[in-house]
Amino acid sequence: MQRLAPPRSALHVSLGCFVLCAGLGVMLLAAALDPDIRSWTLGAVGIFVVGIAAWGAWRNYRVRVDLGQDTMHIQGWFWSRRVARDRITAVWDPGHIQFSDSHGHPKSVWVTWLLRDGPDDDTTVLGRAGRPMREATAAIREWSGVSNAL
Repeated sequence: MQRLAPPRSALHVSLGCFVLCAGLGVMLLAAALDPDIRSWTLGAVGIFVVGIAAWGAWRNYRVRVDLGQDTMHIQGWFWSRRVARDRITAVWDPGHIQFSDSHGHPKSVWVTWLLRDGPDDDTTVLGRAGRPMREATAAIREWSGVSNAL
């Protein structure tokens, strides 16, 4: 099984975003408990925000694409999906995979950590930062046997 994952630096940045989100939720909870404010709405929103941040932080280091013998398992921050190799119809840059379901209807999935912006060469900083994403997209394309690109 081949495992493709975002660079550790990208995972640390997204973890930082989830921690900031949790901090916002704690601030909302603190405001809800303030005797001058006492708002159950702020408390409910704070609990919701802390829950989403905790879920995202827990899933953060599980973000990856596993290329098995016959199935690609995509694990994202909030969802997971399995796609059979023989159902993949296109792999587009950046990170857009088209496939057909069991009834033949076209579907697509975005692998969010493969999204990138910048040139496709290593002459700039953005180009060098996007190299792991380009290599992962090429590995998915090679594994699936689909040769199209945009």
